[in-house]
Amino acid sequence: MKDVIIDPSERLADVNILNNKKKKPISWQFDSHVWNFPDWKSYHINYRPDIWWNAYDGIKLGMHFNGHYMQKKHKFSLSAWYNTRLLQ
Repeated sequence: MKDVIIDPSERLADVNILNNKKKKPISWQFDSHVWNFPDWKSYHINYRPDIWWNAYDGIKLGMHFNGHYMQKKHKFSLSAWYNTRLLQ
């Protein structure tokens, strides 16, 4: 059995459609900071590269991830940087 779906027609009223399938519908998109209408059929994860500089650490390179369902539920934000120590 590959997948179990409770409501395949998607016509029933449901607050959280993410728990209707065994496989979670997740969409990965590049974060271009352009606002679009939220998609109620999947959980969105946005990613983008990050660069930061300060006088103490120098240049930092990293990635930023954020995710949400309908911009209301299961929100998270994660940033991770690597310190290159360049231009301190």
